[in-house]
Amino acid sequence: MKATADTKAELARYEAEIAPKLAEAEKKRVADIAASEAAVKDYEAKNLAAAQTTFESTAPIARTFTGWTPLDIVEARATGEITLTKQPDGSFLAGGARPSTTDYVVKADTKLASITGIGIEVLPSGEETNFGPGRFPADGNFVLGEIALKVGEIGTGANPVDVKFTSAVADFNQLNFEISKAIDGRKGDENNGWAVSGGHGVPHFGALTLAQPIGDAEKGVRLRFELNQPRKGGFAIARFRLWVTTAAAPVQVGYPQPVIDALKKLSAARTDADKTALATYWNAYDPELSKRRLAHEKNTLPLPTDLGIIQRRATAATAELPITLDAKLVRMRQDAEQSKAQLANKRLTGVQDLAWALINTPSFLFNH
Repeated sequence: MKATADTKAELARYEAEIAPKLAEAEKKRVADIAASEAAVKDYEAKNLAAAQTTFESTAPIARTFTGWTPLDIVEARATGEITLTKQPDGSFLAGGARPSTTDYVVKADTKLASITGIGIEVLPSGEETNFGPGRFPADGNFVLGEIALKVGEIGTGANPVDVKFTSAVADFNQLNFEISKAIDGRKGDENNGWAVSGGHGVPHFGALTLAQPIGDAEKGVRLRFELNQPRKGGFAIARFRLWVTTAAAPVQVGYPQPVIDALKKLSAARTDADKTALATYWNAYDPELSKRRLAHEKNTLPLPTDLGIIQRRATAATAELPITLDAKLVRMRQDAEQSKAQLANKRLTGVQDLAWALINTPSFLFNH
């Protein structure tokens, strides 16, 4: 009891000691939130429209050959107690535990026919080192060891069939970790796969060409993806989105199909839908705006718990645990108590001594 009281008293003393420091840190956090929010609004008001105009006039022609459609994911789960939470833009954000390795299993239904390629987009997150797009604590990288796909009946995934990829390209590849290695069948090899070290804090896109087109416009299909991430240390993807295309193979990194449709028209000929598609896309992908939004997102995160408080809370919790006695010690104590009780009863002891003497006499043993 004294140990418990002492640890609780120490925790209370330490919390009181650092309270002014925590209050000052929280004050700074609130100020940083306001400043970063103002920076976002300032850019949106003064620079976003001009930056979009520049994008529309300089978008590479090569990126207009493959138009992508986002998949509506119906289920996403991960091993190792990672949570995958759907975001308003259709992406999934990883949170919770940070196990050494993990697999993501993702299911999506579609009635798009003649699908020729799959797109995997990895996105930055304000919660990660260097804003990700990976969860590796040291630098925000990830390693996608292998991506596998099965196609089955819509809604259930029954009668699944393995689907193969023939090629893969990405807008960015870490040296010796090119995206082509994520479709080479070497599942479980932690030194093989797609990674983006050196390209942190911005979105990246991988385009995978299917060996044969898939899809059924009438019945639809369920797509089941497995993202194997075997590199030890927590090299999981922080945030991702999946896409499909019906463009001519081999598929390439491109833009969403409505954006391509709008870019192919003269500015004066664009419809309201075209203008909306372009504005929505650039609002999400403008590099400077994204950088400011990520800074704001990071500022809104709660302050980390002080290490000294964590340590003292752990000590207090340990002190409150019931004492577990060794089984041998418990048995010895029970035997001692029994011996003590026996010695207190002199008549019982005398009877036991007499019985023991009789049992061990030669005449007694001979007659029995």
